[in-house]
Amino acid sequence: MYDTFRTYWPLAFIAAGVVIIIKAMVPSSKRKQYKPGQQHHNYSQKTEDGYVDITNHFGSITQMVLDPVFKGGKINNRFGETILDLRRTNLAPGDTILDIQNMFGGVEIYVKESWKVKNEINPVLSGVDDKRYNVYQGDESVSTLVIRGSATFSGIEIKC
Repeated sequence: MYDTFRTYWPLAFIAAGVVIIIKAMVPSSKRKQYKPGQQHHNYSQKTEDGYVDITNHFGSITQMVLDPVFKGGKINNRFGETILDLRRTNLAPGDTILDIQNMFGGVEIYVKESWKVKNEINPVLSGVDDKRYNVYQGDESVSTLVIRGSATFSGIEIKC
Protein backbone atom coordinates (compact mmCIF):
# COMPACT_ATOMS: atom_id res chain seq x y z
CA MET A 1 0.00 0.00 0.00
CA TYR A 2 2.77 2.43 0.93
CA ASP A 3 4.57 1.87 -2.39
CA THR A 4 1.40 2.43 -4.41
CA PHE A 5 0.63 5.76 -2.70
CA ARG A 6 4.22 6.89 -3.06
CA THR A 7 4.21 6.09 -6.76
CA TYR A 8 0.85 7.59 -7.73
CA TRP A 9 0.38 10.68 -5.47
CA PRO A 10 1.71 13.07 -8.18
CA LEU A 11 -1.29 12.08 -10.31
CA ALA A 12 -3.51 14.05 -7.89
CA PHE A 13 -1.61 17.26 -8.75
CA ILE A 14 -1.80 16.50 -12.46
CA ALA A 15 -5.56 15.88 -12.23
CA ALA A 16 -6.06 19.13 -10.31
CA GLY A 17 -4.12 21.02 -12.98
CA VAL A 18 -6.22 19.49 -15.77
CA VAL A 19 -9.43 20.50 -13.94
CA ILE A 20 -8.19 24.09 -13.54
CA ILE A 21 -7.26 24.34 -17.23
CA ILE A 22 -10.61 22.92 -18.38
CA LYS A 23 -12.56 25.31 -16.13
CA ALA A 24 -10.61 28.25 -17.53
CA MET A 25 -11.34 27.22 -21.13
CA VAL A 26 -15.06 26.48 -20.71
CA PRO A 27 -17.14 29.57 -19.85
CA SER A 28 -19.22 29.18 -16.74
CA SER A 29 -22.83 30.33 -16.72
CA LYS A 30 -22.39 31.32 -13.09
CA ARG A 31 -19.71 33.90 -13.88
CA LYS A 32 -20.66 37.35 -15.17
CA GLN A 33 -19.45 37.67 -18.75
CA TYR A 34 -18.74 41.19 -20.00
CA LYS A 35 -18.99 41.78 -23.70
CA PRO A 36 -17.19 44.54 -25.62
CA GLY A 37 -19.04 47.80 -25.10
CA GLN A 38 -20.46 46.80 -21.73
CA GLN A 39 -19.34 48.82 -18.76
CA HIS A 40 -18.70 47.55 -15.27
CA HIS A 41 -19.13 50.27 -12.66
CA ASN A 42 -17.48 50.09 -9.26
CA TYR A 43 -18.83 53.43 -8.15
CA SER A 44 -22.03 55.35 -7.62
CA GLN A 45 -22.71 59.04 -7.69
CA LYS A 46 -25.86 60.95 -7.02
CA THR A 47 -26.69 64.63 -6.85
CA GLU A 48 -30.14 65.35 -5.52
CA ASP A 49 -31.59 68.64 -4.29
CA GLY A 50 -28.15 70.15 -3.68
CA TYR A 51 -26.72 67.11 -1.89
CA VAL A 52 -23.91 64.95 -3.27
CA ASP A 53 -23.42 61.25 -2.49
CA ILE A 54 -20.35 59.69 -4.14
CA THR A 55 -19.00 56.19 -3.54
CA ASN A 56 -15.87 55.18 -5.45
CA HIS A 57 -13.83 51.99 -5.15
CA PHE A 58 -10.88 51.36 -7.50
CA GLY A 59 -12.18 53.85 -10.06
CA SER A 60 -12.25 57.48 -11.11
CA ILE A 61 -15.16 59.90 -10.81
CA THR A 62 -15.51 63.52 -11.87
CA GLN A 63 -18.69 65.15 -10.52
CA MET A 64 -19.73 68.73 -11.32
CA VAL A 65 -22.49 70.17 -9.16
CA LEU A 66 -24.84 72.37 -11.19
CA ASP A 67 -27.60 72.83 -8.59
CA PRO A 68 -28.17 76.50 -7.66
CA VAL A 69 -27.36 75.86 -3.98
CA PHE A 70 -24.94 73.24 -2.61
CA LYS A 71 -26.23 71.90 0.71
CA GLY A 72 -23.54 69.32 1.52
CA GLY A 73 -22.81 65.68 0.93
CA LYS A 74 -20.70 62.58 1.42
CA ILE A 75 -17.71 61.18 -0.45
CA ASN A 76 -16.53 57.63 0.21
CA ASN A 77 -13.35 56.94 -1.78
CA ARG A 78 -11.24 53.76 -1.62
CA PHE A 79 -8.23 53.19 -3.89
CA GLY A 80 -9.61 55.62 -6.47
CA GLU A 81 -9.71 59.23 -7.59
CA THR A 82 -12.69 61.51 -6.99
CA ILE A 83 -12.94 65.04 -8.36
CA LEU A 84 -15.77 67.25 -7.09
CA ASP A 85 -16.27 70.57 -8.89
CA LEU A 86 -18.32 73.10 -6.89
CA ARG A 87 -17.39 76.22 -8.88
CA ARG A 88 -20.81 76.50 -10.58
CA THR A 89 -22.93 76.46 -7.44
CA ASN A 90 -23.40 78.56 -4.30
CA LEU A 91 -23.31 77.58 -0.64
CA ALA A 92 -26.40 77.34 1.54
CA PRO A 93 -26.56 79.88 4.39
CA GLY A 94 -24.57 78.88 7.47
CA ASP A 95 -22.25 75.89 7.53
CA THR A 96 -22.37 73.41 4.65
CA ILE A 97 -20.92 70.03 5.64
CA LEU A 98 -19.00 67.81 3.20
CA ASP A 99 -18.09 64.48 4.84
CA ILE A 100 -15.14 62.66 3.23
CA GLN A 101 -13.91 59.14 3.99
CA ASN A 102 -10.79 58.60 1.89
CA MET A 103 -8.50 55.55 2.04
CA PHE A 104 -5.55 54.92 -0.29
CA GLY A 105 -6.93 57.34 -2.89
CA GLY A 106 -7.14 60.95 -3.91
CA VAL A 107 -9.90 63.56 -3.66
CA GLU A 108 -9.81 66.96 -5.39
CA ILE A 109 -12.39 69.61 -4.50
CA TYR A 110 -12.71 72.70 -6.69
CA VAL A 111 -14.34 75.69 -4.98
CA LYS A 112 -14.89 79.35 -5.80
CA GLU A 113 -12.14 81.75 -4.72
CA SER A 114 -14.61 83.74 -2.63
CA TRP A 115 -15.66 80.78 -0.47
CA LYS A 116 -14.65 80.33 3.14
CA VAL A 117 -13.46 76.73 3.62
CA LYS A 118 -12.86 75.15 7.02
CA ASN A 119 -10.75 71.98 7.11
CA GLU A 120 -11.69 69.45 9.82
CA ILE A 121 -10.18 66.36 8.17
CA ASN A 122 -8.39 63.86 10.41
CA PRO A 123 -5.36 62.73 8.35
CA VAL A 124 -3.55 59.48 9.18
CA LEU A 125 -0.34 59.25 7.12
CA SER A 126 -2.08 61.49 4.59
CA GLY A 127 -2.03 65.02 3.30
CA VAL A 128 -4.70 67.70 3.10
CA ASP A 129 -3.59 70.64 0.94
CA ASP A 130 -5.38 73.94 0.42
CA LYS A 131 -3.92 75.02 -2.93
CA ARG A 132 -6.02 78.16 -3.37
CA TYR A 133 -4.08 81.35 -4.01
CA ASN A 134 -6.41 83.65 -2.09
CA VAL A 135 -7.55 81.95 1.09
CA TYR A 136 -10.72 83.67 2.37
CA GLN A 137 -10.07 86.36 5.02
CA GLY A 138 -13.36 88.23 5.10
CA ASP A 139 -16.55 88.38 7.15
CA GLU A 140 -17.09 85.53 9.68
CA SER A 141 -20.88 85.55 9.17
CA VAL A 142 -20.61 84.41 5.55
CA SER A 143 -21.47 80.84 4.46
CA THR A 144 -18.77 78.26 5.15
CA LEU A 145 -17.89 74.95 3.52
CA VAL A 146 -16.82 72.62 6.35
CA ILE A 147 -14.88 69.58 5.16
CA ARG A 148 -14.98 66.78 7.74
CA GLY A 149 -13.99 63.14 7.83
CA SER A 150 -10.82 61.13 7.63
CA ALA A 151 -8.00 60.44 5.20
CA THR A 152 -5.86 57.33 5.58
CA PHE A 153 -2.79 56.82 3.35
CA SER A 154 -4.29 59.26 0.85
CA GLY A 155 -4.47 62.87 -0.26
CA ILE A 156 -7.12 65.58 -0.36
CA GLU A 157 -6.64 68.82 -2.31
CA ILE A 158 -8.74 71.98 -2.22
CA LYS A 159 -8.34 74.07 -5.38
CA CYS A 160 -9.89 77.02 -7.21
